[in-house]
Amino acid sequence: MESEKFSEQDNPVAGVTARLLLSTSEDVQSITVRGRADRDRTMRTTSPGAMATCVATNTLYWAPQAKGSIFRVSMDTSPWTPVLVLRGQGSVSALAVDWIHRQLYWSDQQIGSVTVGALDGPEPRLLIGGLQRPTALAVEPFLG
Repeated sequence: MESEKFSEQDNPVAGVTARLLLSTSEDVQSITVRGRADRDRTMRTTSPGAMATCVATNTLYWAPQAKGSIFRVSMDTSPWTPVLVLRGQGSVSALAVDWIHRQLYWSDQQIGSVTVGALDGPEPRLLIGGLQRPTALAVEPFLG
């Protein structure tokens, strides 16, 4: 079976190397899809956690497990330096970014909720409560 080939015109991000972001018990790493680790794109952590990216701004959002806080890291800088976005309560179990409406969503297993907040705006607000241990989130910005 032949592999399909695409021209640079077919690829909206031609020349950009696809990356996999990986959270381990020691760090968050950036690895090319060909498996080469980028040593300049690593952030030391004390615990793994939920992650989401905003490709439009090349920003990684990360929440250390059982800490309730959410950080952001510009993936354009080296070394990665985390900036506190939100100091919360509970435990962030999942993150999702709506890059069109500039919203960050997260679930909290301890509280049983999904919360939403602007990426650069005012206080977050409870979106859904009364859930039993929510563990994952996905958003579809094109459908609102």
